[in-house]
Amino acid sequence: MTATEELCKCPRLPAARHATNAANAVSVGLAQMYCNRINYDLEYQHAAVAIRCFVVVGILGGSFDPPHEGHLHVASKLMKLLRLDAVWWIVAINPQKLAGTYSLKERMSMVKSVIARCRGMRVMCADSQYSYKMVRNLQARYPQTRFVWIAGSDTLSTMHKWYRWKQFCESLPIVLLERRGYVYNVLRMPFAVYMENERVSDLKFLLKRRRGWSIVRGKICAASSTQIRNAMPV
Repeated sequence: MTATEELCKCPRLPAARHATNAANAVSVGLAQMYCNRINYDLEYQHAAVAIRCFVVVGILGGSFDPPHEGHLHVASKLMKLLRLDAVWWIVAINPQKLAGTYSLKERMSMVKSVIARCRGMRVMCADSQYSYKMVRNLQARYPQTRFVWIAGSDTLSTMHKWYRWKQFCESLPIVLLERRGYVYNVLRMPFAVYMENERVSDLKFLLKRRRGWSIVRGKICAASSTQIRNAMPV
């Protein structure tokens, strides 16, 4: 399935957002089209450009080798808290890990199974092995969509090793959900040091910014792909 097809399957936008943006439409016909359009298809996208509305999509990127309840916990918790219109699980083409247990096809299939009953969640294959390039490609393809990177706080332990990680941090808002063992070490990570002045506590305000980051506290899920792989029989 193409990225466009995935985009067309995004869920309905909140009614309040429809009403507010429709009121600002330049014509009655355009406003009516906006209010009646439920899915984010090409016609809806053209209307969105004209009336300056935005869809907010969370990006949950990773190797998902394998996907587990911790990933779903992050996606579900932050989707609800941030009031995201959708969450895209983007599976890495070439994960920067040791020999993986599962192929790309298998990981895509497993993610689909994990999110099968989750409204608004979709799985996509990354079009680049680098998160920075992948995000830039999505932003160029969907200019009327606001993207936010969502992840567990353990991500910060390796983010400074990513390709052009500083540019990545400046390319979109980042919201992290705390994970066991990483809560109190986060502020010492290279990411936190570099983005020290970009930390925002108001999540609603953060989503309106071009960059920034925040940590969300809540129920901690200790599931780990590494632990799952290590527990598998050889």
